[in-house]
Amino acid sequence: LEANSNYTKLYLTGSRNLFSAKTLKAYQSLLPPNAFLRVHSAFLINKMHISHICGREIVVLTQDIQVPLARRRKSAFFQQLQQDLHT
Repeated sequence: LEANSNYTKLYLTGSRNLFSAKTLKAYQSLLPPNAFLRVHSAFLINKMHISHICGREIVVLTQDIQVPLARRRKSAFFQQLQQDLHT
């Protein structure tokens, strides 16, 4: 999910995208926190769609969608991934 002012762009499988009148913050409160991570002020990602990480600054999702990883969210992001590996 990507914030776009008071709208949110949803990236769906199959290269489809939707726009919603809900804010990213509203979606964050609705979606399960163990499945979605806020990696940037403008991005909330589904952990199941992480393909790989480029240089600790870019998260690449399935369908080759590149999402920036904010400096202040980097530590929490990697801690969550480590926890997921050990559970």
